[in-house]
Amino acid sequence: MSSSPHKGSMGIQQVAQLAWPLKGASGACLKYLYISQAVPHIMYAADLFLTPPDLSRPSFSTAGIAKLHSLQQQATLLITGGLRSMPNDALDKLAGLLPFHLLL
Repeated sequence: MSSSPHKGSMGIQQVAQLAWPLKGASGACLKYLYISQAVPHIMYAADLFLTPPDLSRPSFSTAGIAKLHSLQQQATLLITGGLRSMPNDALDKLAGLLPFHLLL
């Protein structure tokens, strides 16, 4: 469990190094890097610990999904240049990404 969010956060940090506001890469380039590099790192070990969430009782899987969802939120903030207070659904729509629950 701990390796997948760690690998994903390393991928997001590498994308963030390119996302300077004035001289950095464009949003389209950051989106391409996120989809081609960070998502495979995030999903590398996800199939081992992620199970469909059971809403009647909290489980290890729901905590893992929440950690991975926060990684996608960081990526969409970098791609769109939005504020942290913006809703995740709006950021996903602006960035042109699938919502995280559909990405799984």
